[in-house]
Amino acid sequence: MKETKLLLCAALAAISLAAAGCAGQEAAPGPGPRGPADQEAAAGDRGDRGSRAANSAGIPDAPAPELPEALLAVGGNAAARERSASRLKPGDLVQIAVYNHQDLSMVLRVPREGYCSFPLLGRIDLAGLEIREVETSLKERLEKDFLTYAHVSAYVREWAPRTAYILGAVVQPGSYAVDPAEGLTLLKLIAMARGFAPDADKERVRLIRESDSGGDAYTIPVLSMMNGRLSAMDVDLLPGDRVLVQPLRKVFVLGAVRSPGGIAVSSEEPPTLTRAISTAGGFNPDADRTGLLLVRSGAGGESVILLDYSEVEEGRDSAADALLSPGDTLIVRTRERVFVLGSVNQPGGFLDAGSGLTATKAVSMAGGFSKRADVDGTIVVRVRGGKKIVIPVKVSAVVSEDPGSDVTLLPGDIVYVPERFF
Repeated sequence: MKETKLLLCAALAAISLAAAGCAGQEAAPGPGPRGPADQEAAAGDRGDRGSRAANSAGIPDAPAPELPEALLAVGGNAAARERSASRLKPGDLVQIAVYNHQDLSMVLRVPREGYCSFPLLGRIDLAGLEIREVETSLKERLEKDFLTYAHVSAYVREWAPRTAYILGAVVQPGSYAVDPAEGLTLLKLIAMARGFAPDADKERVRLIRESDSGGDAYTIPVLSMMNGRLSAMDVDLLPGDRVLVQPLRKVFVLGAVRSPGGIAVSSEEPPTLTRAISTAGGFNPDADRTGLLLVRSGAGGESVILLDYSEVEEGRDSAADALLSPGDTLIVRTRERVFVLGSVNQPGGFLDAGSGLTATKAVSMAGGFSKRADVDGTIVVRVRGGKKIVIPVKVSAVVSEDPGSDVTLLPGDIVYVPERFF
């Protein structure tokens, strides 16, 4: 229930923005109570037009996913090459032997500093080198100043732990060993974590990799990679890599449906209005199918769009059925009741719109304002003749000086109380 309240508050915050943008057009209230017709006239053209105006806002085709160039070849990246699993790191136990020179043979553990002292040569660097590079470096330095011919062999007797991490929407998140000989790939790590969880977003897998600047983050479309849509078939991981599998983004369906709440949106099945309503259990008997409200976040801010689902059902408006995007909130109103949503103590309840029921009375029936409510930001959203009308309710004036400025509700109205952000 608490989660549902939070979803309602977050999803409908856009409506308060619409009311704020209309405040400059509000007509001065006349003396005495205002009826529904007066309230709508005062609201003027605050609403948006109907679903036909919304049809041009369809979902654009997603661009073909591309794998970040920095991940295509670890061998071509100097910083990544120094961190590959087969390169020495502090904690590795290394045995070095020089043929016929027992005094130059030793077993050592790579110290935290990454270098150590070697007979005759002094400091030798180990961390970040392949074992064959250690052999070559020792051979060249010994032959330069001390030996005519140096036969040097080295091998790792014991590898220090090398680990990659996977978190989020997988069956078994945690840390997993990176084999220095075989390495570890992204798909293998996911398999070791027993695969994706049912709500995993397979097209937005995040890889966080250490770098000189502190860390680089990449988004990897794993589903496209698995389906052969990318030229790269996998991604090599490095010790210390962190993989975050994010949960699917959701479309929220609230109001007069049988199972209101969030619906996971899969990349494999684009969201549609029909699917969202079906997944939410279908309409309640008293749902107003002609006046659905769609709340959407976009680059230009928040918007509220009016949709007529009856046109989708009858096949007259197929564009509206393809309108939903992840993060959208769909509100299904009723013809015979009102909703009180947002920052009230019992949001989401259905309240009969009886004779004389006002916005402030409806809020009281919904348990009153919550502690973080923006009381004077309260609005009434009404749909009349295919047009959305937003009517502000200045509660402080209603309570203290002008009770007649309260808004008389009609069946199907939505009373929304925004949340304060400070």
